[in-house]
Amino acid sequence: MKPLFSKPIMKQSLRSNWKLWVALTAVLCLVSITVAAINLPENLADNPDFSPLAMLCNQIFEGTGMAILIPLCIVIANRLVALEIDRGTMSFTLNTPTTRRQIIFSKAGFLVLSVFAMILLVTFAMLIGLLSSGKDFPMDRFFLLIFGFTMLAFAISGICFASSCWFNKSSHSQIVSSGVLLISFLFRSLSSMAEGLKAEGLQVLKYFSFNTLFDGDGIADGTADPAVLCVKLIALFAIGAGLYALGIWKFLKKDLPL
Repeated sequence: MKPLFSKPIMKQSLRSNWKLWVALTAVLCLVSITVAAINLPENLADNPDFSPLAMLCNQIFEGTGMAILIPLCIVIANRLVALEIDRGTMSFTLNTPTTRRQIIFSKAGFLVLSVFAMILLVTFAMLIGLLSSGKDFPMDRFFLLIFGFTMLAFAISGICFASSCWFNKSSHSQIVSSGVLLISFLFRSLSSMAEGLKAEGLQVLKYFSFNTLFDGDGIADGTADPAVLCVKLIALFAIGAGLYALGIWKFLKKDLPL
């Protein structure tokens, strides 16, 4: 029985995407270490809204991190499957001894590893910044933030991968994945605004956004209910795993030019 993953496919995926990955990861690491190393003004140091973890959550996990992670997932996922089908290069791969199963599992594995590797390096960058600044921060909540962000990133990459596997046109894949993510973030923003304005009618929008499952602020200030948080993180993982499984299933079943 052939192995599930193919080294040639993984290497080919790496050659096609390493420049983009390195560039975006370097930018995010630089921003992360800078934000983490910033010293808070003394009059704000005791304010939980301006704690080191709150700053990281606002600036990285819900700001720059999302602005870099989403394009990374959309572009790499699209390049891995939809773009190759659109350009016809997938037909050459399908005519090699590599099975269709090995192709799609290798590409899915590469996308997951790309996202996790980026988050790992960003974690080290933030730790260096926090420790060098001498800030006092709860290490357990810091790593819980990282874990929650990782689950959110896994779900986002799953959306992009499923879209890339579903469509044969690169443009369709990018439009759908970016559209779903944009709508999800829009609903999260509108529900947050509605909560501040006490507009109960719009607060229901949060239930249509998977971003609500990442309670970064609650983790940062320690107010998140552990049981509810656990359910949310499991849901994010289930969304990501389900979408990867859907993408793999679609690729294995669809008609492709040979």
